[in-house]
Order: sequence, then structure tokens, then C-alpha cells
Amino acid sequence: MVVTIVAVFAGHCVASLLLDTYRNLLFEIGRTIVHGNDIADMPQIMLAGFAVVGAAVEAVALVAERLTWYFRDTSDRSEHL
Repeated sequence: MVVTIVAVFAGHCVASLLLDTYRNLLFEIGRTIVHGNDIADMPQIMLAGFAVVGAAVEAVALVAERLTWYFRDTSDRSEHL
């Protein structure tokens, strides 16, 4: 679980630094939370978007990991019990 969290967070950081479209998505999502109109509000807007998208991506990754664990072949587990 910790590996998934670290990997998704690293991918989120790299995507926000390298992909312009992803950065624009973070900015637009952040604008819905922070209602600033000045250029000085841009870091707060980006941080809010980064946090919201990061939390959503982490949640999806953790649910996918749990579903993968739940639906995998369980025949090996019965031998170890």
C-alpha cells in the first residue's frame, strides 16, 4: 500500500511539472476552490488543485489495488492457513 501511495504521488509530481495540460487541469480545479483574482493567488490556486487531484488519484489507485488484491487467485492462500 505504501509503495502505491509513493508511486502515485511521484507520478503526480512529475506530471504536474512536465505536462502543460495537466498543469492547466490543476489550475482550473484550484480556481473552483480558491477565489482569488490576482497573480499573487496563483500558488494557492495551484496548490489547491494539486491537493484535490492528488487525493482523487490516490483514492482511485488504492481502490484499484484493493480490488486487484480481492479478485486475485486465492488458491495459494488456503495452503498457508
